[in-house]
Amino acid sequence: MSVNDLDKVLLIGRLTEDPREHPDGRVELTVLTAGGTDTRNYHTVVVRDLPLAARCLKHLSAAKLVYVEGRLCSGPDACVEATHVHFLSGQQDVDPTGVL
Repeated sequence: MSVNDLDKVLLIGRLTEDPREHPDGRVELTVLTAGGTDTRNYHTVVVRDLPLAARCLKHLSAAKLVYVEGRLCSGPDACVEATHVHFLSGQQDVDPTGVL
């Protein structure tokens, strides 16, 4: 097992707002997860893969439930860089597997 195998983040939560697109094409999501009794955790998720970012912009909006796989961003900003985003909110116009 290498150190890179340990650099993995898995989140299930709801978007707190619509996805935000940046000029360079990346998309930013804010995901709310429950952390226990009366605890809320907000996570910034960055989607750099342009095809994945485009699908997130098209199909996601505030309050949608998502599962995110990714890794911690390098640098001073605490964020998750998404490698996969799965829609859990039952979209009819998305691949029936719910996988992007």
